[in-house]
Amino acid sequence: MQNLYDEAYYQNYRVDNGTISYRESQELKALMDHIAAQIKERYNPQTVLDAGCAMGLLVASLRDVGIAAYGIDISEYAVSQVRADIRPYCVVGSLTDPLPESLPGQYDLVVSMEVLEHLTEEDGKRAIANLCAVTDRFLFCSSPDDTEEPTHINLHEPPYWCGLFAAQGMFTAGEEQPAFLTPYALSFHRQTVEKAAEAYEVQREAKLAENGEKLEELEICKAELEEYRQLYFKKVKEYDFILQAYQATIASTAWRITKPLRAFRSFLKSHKATMLIGKAVKGVLRDGPAYTWKRVKRRIAQDKKGKEFGKFDAKELVAQRKAVFPRQVKFSILVPLYNTPENFLKEMIASVQAQTYPDWELCLADGSDNEHAQVGQIVARLQQSDARIKYQKLEKNLGISGNTNACIQMATGNYIALFDHDDLLHPSVLYEDMRAICEQGADFIYTDEVIFQGTLKNIVNTHFKPDFAIDNLRANNYICHFTVFQKELLDKVGLFRSECDGSQDFDMVLRLTEQAQKIVHIPKALYFWRSHPQSVASDISAKPYVIEAAKKAVRDHLQRVGLQGEVTDSKALSIYRIQYEIEGEPLVSILIPNKDHVDELKKCILSIRSKTTYSNYEIIVIENNSSEPRTFDYYKTIEKNSKIRVVTWDGPFNYSAINNFGIQFANGSYFLLLNNDTEVISADWIQEMLMYAQRSDVGAVGAKLYYPNETIQHGGVLLGLGGCAGHLGCDQPRDDYGYMGRLIYASNVSAVTAACMMVRKDVWEQANGLDESFEVAFNDVDFCLRLRKLGYLIVFTPFAELYHYESKSRKRDDTPEKRARFVGEVGRFQTRWAKELEAGDPYYNPNFSMDNPNFSVKWR
Repeated sequence: MQNLYDEAYYQNYRVDNGTISYRESQELKALMDHIAAQIKERYNPQTVLDAGCAMGLLVASLRDVGIAAYGIDISEYAVSQVRADIRPYCVVGSLTDPLPESLPGQYDLVVSMEVLEHLTEEDGKRAIANLCAVTDRFLFCSSPDDTEEPTHINLHEPPYWCGLFAAQGMFTAGEEQPAFLTPYALSFHRQTVEKAAEAYEVQREAKLAENGEKLEELEICKAELEEYRQLYFKKVKEYDFILQAYQATIASTAWRITKPLRAFRSFLKSHKATMLIGKAVKGVLRDGPAYTWKRVKRRIAQDKKGKEFGKFDAKELVAQRKAVFPRQVKFSILVPLYNTPENFLKEMIASVQAQTYPDWELCLADGSDNEHAQVGQIVARLQQSDARIKYQKLEKNLGISGNTNACIQMATGNYIALFDHDDLLHPSVLYEDMRAICEQGADFIYTDEVIFQGTLKNIVNTHFKPDFAIDNLRANNYICHFTVFQKELLDKVGLFRSECDGSQDFDMVLRLTEQAQKIVHIPKALYFWRSHPQSVASDISAKPYVIEAAKKAVRDHLQRVGLQGEVTDSKALSIYRIQYEIEGEPLVSILIPNKDHVDELKKCILSIRSKTTYSNYEIIVIENNSSEPRTFDYYKTIEKNSKIRVVTWDGPFNYSAINNFGIQFANGSYFLLLNNDTEVISADWIQEMLMYAQRSDVGAVGAKLYYPNETIQHGGVLLGLGGCAGHLGCDQPRDDYGYMGRLIYASNVSAVTAACMMVRKDVWEQANGLDESFEVAFNDVDFCLRLRKLGYLIVFTPFAELYHYESKSRKRDDTPEKRARFVGEVGRFQTRWAKELEAGDPYYNPNFSMDNPNFSVKWR
């Protein structure tokens, strides 16, 4: 057999789709490196023998990670090709003979990959006996592709291999099988027959239990399939009926006769006053007169602001020019120039000169090439009539960061403003900045913005932003334009960094907000971002280096603030996903209130157990007033699992009290409140919530929930919706990105639903749990608002995903007593949080309508 594996064999042995030789394959070397790393991590052996080592690739990888590895192979040619520094540890020899004396006599581990199946049955037995004599642990695998010769052992009968190893006192019982080798690899270790039998029995029981759960899950799936099948046929019948009714209607005489009436009705609907009256009547009937009047007042205010962005109120501008402020502030507006088109340059400078607040200086550093000398000539002409315009021609283009730093050297103001050379400013922007400085002591300010093409009459997009939200900012530079900050902040953080060119403003915003004491957001569109073929506003893919620079900026920010995490791309360009490093593996206590509804509870628990990749959790089912015998039968079944307990609440239904009670039995350092009518989708849902809950600045974390029809049920909570609160993104398609991507990245919100909410134990105790006066509604929102008053952030993460079969766990408010309870909870909530409701949700821009939770601009 030695001659079979000669030089010709290895020259014809090709890998990587037949393109590269065995020895030169980088893919094969990477595989061996991975196997070596897994062996070290799982078994940490001091000595290893690779039986059938070929050219010694695994021996080399093992020695590279500090393991004393040796190899033996029947092929003289293969051993001669072993890496020079590894060759002394590899020998030529047959596995059917006693091992050569040049090799050590005992090993912590023997590995044999795709070797023994090449032997005859008798040779295989001798080889296994020889190798088992020198070790107590054996990793073995063989390839199904290598069993074609009938004289060789049939790999498709793994029990045969187990029999050979069992004869040597080696068993797989109690072992985690080494799938990192191959899916069909086996791990044997030496143990007594009695011990092996006990371990096999435990494995058998676990497998039977697992199969039982899978059968239960299959039955649930079958029932659901039948339910959807019946629903489909029902909908088909309904559609046919509606279609027939429609066709009959439009063919009727009455339809033709009433055509003038329909036309008149359409006219009335198109008339604004009629439409508003109709909406008002509908609002009073739905929400009551008080809340409807608040919406009417907001609508009146929005109509005043609803003019075209490019049209400015002349009287207001005159009044602003006359304003006197208690502080004297000079704004240094920084604009790095580079081959700026003439019309863009003139319009940009004119928008600065139009400012109603006059104390500014425009610092222009010009890195344009020689073919664009007109840039400097235009500025020179404008300087003759306005000394506030400063200009410096740079010897060479220093890049966006270098050119901006040159602007900084020219600045003498006590506040710095960042402005792009092809954009425009609203005449009021510096006036509004002055108000923020004088009235709120702002040291960092940003405004809303709009994107336009050509002229301000052609607005193509709006960017209405939340107040400062650090998790939003880490996911994407939502602050962007127009940014103004105190010069003292810049002195602390330093100049722009050229290594972040393309996202140098993002990097600077992160550094500045780390140091800022008072960040103020002005919710007005005061910056006009021009979209043209070369601009990021047009298409960020036009500048791909921007994305890499942004990820570096976020990584550096995390390091500065002491957080460990990986910054990766998301579904959308320029939006990033941060996967924070989880410290240790803390116990997470999952609390599930339940009253009957066994099918829903079973689906919930099965989804947790079958899909969750985080292992250190416990489930506490809080039984409350069930009456069905099958419920208690199921409890007995699940309590056989050491991870699950059932505790009993004897009082009436009170969601807050039930959870407060259940938490007394929780052993975890993190509590995960979960409804019984939920189903896990994402396997790493616990990790995705835990990575935020571990942060000391975070109070609660919520997940992204979907209805069974694949629409969004929860994307965070919007404060003020319907007079109290409601779910962001509700009823939108599952794959909807949301406004500016808000539904696809982790963000700060005012509250999250307790249908799936994680809270750190010390935070829960600090807030004294849920308020039991909120028996059913608003207890989670109230809890989150109390956490915010304690200084904590609330985080919504779209990367923890579950289905929520809402309201199956309790009946609707369909009795006078329940309606009275709900009205009382509404009043209690509105009274307690009147100030916050009046101020509005800080994470939902006031330019958005409160008629729905989907970021609809008011005036559109």
